[in-house]
Amino acid sequence: MSIEAGQLMIRDLSAIAATTFGTGNAGKISVRAKGDISISNGSILSGVAPGAVGDSGTIDLQSRSFLLTSGSVVQTQTLGRGNAGNIRVQVADSFLSRDNAQIRGSVEPGATGNGGEIKIGARSLSLSNGAQVVTSTAGSGKAGDITLNVLEDIFLSGKNTGLLASTKASVSTSNRVAAKEDGEAGSLLDSAQDLSTQPGTIITSISGKLSNDNDVDLYKIFLAGDRTFSATTIGGTEVDTRLFLFDASGRGIYGNDAGGRSPQSTLPANDLLTPSNSGVYYLAISSSDNLPYSDRGNIFNNGAGVLAPLLDAEGYRPVQPSC
Repeated sequence: MSIEAGQLMIRDLSAIAATTFGTGNAGKISVRAKGDISISNGSILSGVAPGAVGDSGTIDLQSRSFLLTSGSVVQTQTLGRGNAGNIRVQVADSFLSRDNAQIRGSVEPGATGNGGEIKIGARSLSLSNGAQVVTSTAGSGKAGDITLNVLEDIFLSGKNTGLLASTKASVSTSNRVAAKEDGEAGSLLDSAQDLSTQPGTIITSISGKLSNDNDVDLYKIFLAGDRTFSATTIGGTEVDTRLFLFDASGRGIYGNDAGGRSPQSTLPANDLLTPSNSGVYYLAISSSDNLPYSDRGNIFNNGAGVLAPLLDAEGYRPVQPSC
């Protein structure tokens, strides 16, 4: 996929994406803009789906300046067998990323392959308010390198802001369980289907059915922590889904809605919001028309990509989601 333009703006859940779901590599994404590239609440993605074999494509962006904000993401990722592609951003002037936006190359748990390299060239670079440049692997392989070629200032500001590279071993165990919805999984904590297991047991899949657009299935699970948890509906359904994770008391941890780029969704490992503590959690799957709320309002933003909780207050409980 090759784009040449005066400037490129991606807004409000829009996306440019290339994914391989079978055997073969995902396509490359190349953008050449004479002016600016600006992404707000949007994404540019290249990935390898679970069970697929092939490399994700490279993402190559060139422009006068680059702005990434409002939770936007530029990402190469493998959930199957293959390497995550490299990401290159080359701008003549400023590179600016803020408000939990990410440039990310990752290999997720259970996947096989190497993480992509990230190279950024600019006159100046600024990351603030939770913005990150991340290479990581929680599967089999190496995390990619991060290379910055900045002529003048590099500015990092705010909690959880930074340049991060990590390699974590996936959980290795022969005790693997394929779970199945028993009757109708409930949508409240006290009616959730209990799939919680002892540490060391991996739930490889959950099969079930959303009976209508308002149906929500909630599962009680046990996580080992250390940011190794991930869940995806890619390759498992044609329904346009959303995924949400809650802690043991029902407070929102993170969610995902792939938006226009895909009808399926993924809660990634090694994300800023992925749980680092072990214990009981609740995993919810619903159609894309639903959002969880409490008696104090919506728990998550109505957006695309990884969703952070709006509020984190004692007493939050997921109830029947509604738009």
